[in-house]
Amino acid sequence: MKLVLCPSKNILTDFLLAQHPSQFLQSHDWGEFQKSLGRKVYHFLVIDEEVSPADDPTPESIMASLSVVVMPLRKKRTYYYAPRGPVVYLETPVPDQSDMWRTIVADLKSNYMKKDNAIFLRMEPGIEQVERTDLRSILTSDYPVEYLKKSVQPSTTLHLDLSPEPEDILKAMHQKTRYNVRLAEKKGIRITTGWEKKDVEDFWKLLEATSTRDTFTTHSKEYYEKMVEVFGGEWDTRSACRVKLYRAEHEGKTLAINLMMSFGDTVTYLHGASSNEGRNMMAPHLLQWQAIKDARSSGAKVYDFWGVAPTDNKKHPWAGFTRFKKGFGGKIIYYWGTFDVVFRSFWYIAYSLLKKH
Repeated sequence: MKLVLCPSKNILTDFLLAQHPSQFLQSHDWGEFQKSLGRKVYHFLVIDEEVSPADDPTPESIMASLSVVVMPLRKKRTYYYAPRGPVVYLETPVPDQSDMWRTIVADLKSNYMKKDNAIFLRMEPGIEQVERTDLRSILTSDYPVEYLKKSVQPSTTLHLDLSPEPEDILKAMHQKTRYNVRLAEKKGIRITTGWEKKDVEDFWKLLEATSTRDTFTTHSKEYYEKMVEVFGGEWDTRSACRVKLYRAEHEGKTLAINLMMSFGDTVTYLHGASSNEGRNMMAPHLLQWQAIKDARSSGAKVYDFWGVAPTDNKKHPWAGFTRFKKGFGGKIIYYWGTFDVVFRSFWYIAYSLLKKH
């Protein structure tokens, strides 16, 4: 097998849409967003050796895809970052992926590393952790691998199956969550959607208040503006990334706004922000419920709550919003986390030491 540049957006998109759940961070569209931020992006495929360079790969010949963002470091050095990548053909068990992983790392090191002055490859495969032991043995046999204590993308998330009828999804919620949804409806909370500049402005104001209250960091305002500029639109297609801002209002006052991403069979709750006022009206509960119903109506199969605490430890920094999210039901998904495959040990050690200071 070999690593090749993907010849077209459609080939990559068709492959990603055939896998479950859909990973928007590995999509061509997400790569275009990264380019708009000034970053270099590669879209690779792992294919059969027999496929001629003159021919486009067929779906049957693709074993995996890998979208890589080239991230800048000091001294004109870089590293490769593959969020939720690689995406592996759905029916391939981890023990059978050995050659694929080695091909990815070896080809990147041989054909791209020097050109980009890259010192390591950071990966976060969107594959459940039940087979993590096999992956570790595959990777560590040939290359130094460092697992990060703190993942970049959430390594534990919550997936809600959208195949049941809405009434059944509601019935499966925690009793208190269901009560709060109904309470917000009775109090007259109004839900709207949009992707205009004003929506981003209002979202940012609430996000600043939320991050201060709950002590977490955010992207810059410009990052969210660019994301909505690139992806804003109705969820009228499953083959492209689409972002909508969901707003909960009461008597003209905005109480909460959620930023939602749709791609393939999955709608993802990426970011949420709420006001310090009107918290007894339970607006965030109704906001989630409306997004869940809309996701199902749009043809999505999975609603991804995008990050929960890995345990029920009440002292975990994510314990509060984890309890909120789990109230809607769903299944906890444990991914492999974030790990670095090291190309240049000396520079990786230097990078690690600088990160500590």
